[in-house]
Amino acid sequence: MLKKVILLYCFVLLYSCAAPQAQAEKDYAAEAQYLKSQSANFGQGSTQNTSSASGAERTLMPKLRSFSCKDPHALKGVATSTVEHEAVGQAQNQLALQIQASVEGLTDSYRSSERTGDQENITRTWTSQVRQIAHLSNAHEAKIEYLEKHGDMYGAVVCMSKDAAARPFWEQYASLADSLQIFINTVISQNHPLRKIQAWWESQQLYTRLLPINGVLDALGQHENAEKLKLQANYRAMVEHYTAFKSNFNMYWEGADDKFSQAIFSQLSSRYKISTGVCKQGVRLVLTKPEVQCNYGSFGYMCSWQPSLKGVACDGELYFTIDGELLRGIGKNEREAQGHLTEVIAKSSLWGQWYAELDQWGLR
Repeated sequence: MLKKVILLYCFVLLYSCAAPQAQAEKDYAAEAQYLKSQSANFGQGSTQNTSSASGAERTLMPKLRSFSCKDPHALKGVATSTVEHEAVGQAQNQLALQIQASVEGLTDSYRSSERTGDQENITRTWTSQVRQIAHLSNAHEAKIEYLEKHGDMYGAVVCMSKDAAARPFWEQYASLADSLQIFINTVISQNHPLRKIQAWWESQQLYTRLLPINGVLDALGQHENAEKLKLQANYRAMVEHYTAFKSNFNMYWEGADDKFSQAIFSQLSSRYKISTGVCKQGVRLVLTKPEVQCNYGSFGYMCSWQPSLKGVACDGELYFTIDGELLRGIGKNEREAQGHLTEVIAKSSLWGQWYAELDQWGLR
């Protein structure tokens, strides 16, 4: 089974990235132990076509169950039916069900990436969708190795090597692995931080889809495969690279010392970790604004202000600009109007747009 280093999520998906890696290792160990225990049950499937066994069935079933496939490690399915081809078909289905049973512990689980605060982690949220992964699409290729008729009942034994059973899972694995490798390369080579972060999250989504398939392959004895080992090594390299990137990536604040700018900073710093030092690696949050305008009118003094926020790289590259709405405060005098304007900042609807942009940078 691909050994889960991380990591998801810094699963993006995380914590700072050291925490997700430890959690991923625990998840991997638990899953590996489960599948190892289940793989021992392969090759022992059987089924009958009635709820109460007839005399013919009671005679046939011990023979069928004791029959040994030519390949001692092969999967085996046995079944009985009054129709010969139905007995064979049911035996093939029984063989397929063994693989589903081997991942029964995965059927309520589906690994997905989720963001929690400023952390990235991979969590287990098992769903029935994983059950589809264990569908053996080539069960009909299982070979008939024993067929007997007793009275009006046919008994059938079908066998399939684990390599043959693994073939359709390898096809699924290869498709996802190719896509995952593309995002691994993107994470490592991309210099634009937002595109790097987005590629990381995409890699985690693919990785979570790959895990159950990898579990089935491991349960079928497909452990030391060169392509799997190569992908595992590449994934580890990406995790190490991304961990280093995230540990050094910060938001830096650049704003005036007036009370309005400080109100903006206070709101942002309550949601994000923001440094006020010299930008080394990350994004500078530059507050650009016209001067606060205060005028006397029929309702008293009104002060208005329309801030905007720029995201700039440490080397000066502009990442984004977010305009803010026009904010107003009214009072009996200019001081009171400015005080109300300051209070309005925290309640402004501009935060929805600003947060939507800043949240993408994965630094909450």
